[in-house]
Amino acid sequence: WQLWLLFLMTTGNFPQAFPQTPRILSVNPCNSMKISYSSSYNYTFNYNTATGKYDTLINGSPRVDDKGVQCAYTNVIILYTDIVSLETAKGHQEMLLENGGKGIYASGGTYEEITWTKTAETEPIKLFDIYGNPLELNTGNSYLGLVRSTRSANTVIS
Repeated sequence: WQLWLLFLMTTGNFPQAFPQTPRILSVNPCNSMKISYSSSYNYTFNYNTATGKYDTLINGSPRVDDKGVQCAYTNVIILYTDIVSLETAKGHQEMLLENGGKGIYASGGTYEEITWTKTAETEPIKLFDIYGNPLELNTGNSYLGLVRSTRSANTVIS
């Protein structure tokens, strides 16, 4: 599913807009965000004021790219979605993206709650601020994670 999301981000369907100057999202600080995908698969995003990006850890260890450099992102987007098990031997799951839902957008050491929709299987994911306006992402690279809705309470922002 991560490759599919990368496709969405590179086809022009995502993100929807970039502001001319970096915007401060809110007064809600986000120096660290911990995301729990499962009991054994957890991401942490720590804001680095020197780079303006979120350094990424997976299960407490730096997440690195193929060159051994720690992954860091300007924008961190977490979308909560319904997920059902397909009950296969390999544990395959289906993400019910057409249901849309809530999420979190973090950038610049702050965060805001968002909503998202996907009206049909062939349509792109659309992101919105809490007022229903199209979400404007700050210029830079983005991490997009899909987290089971029932695990949203496990997200810890500090």
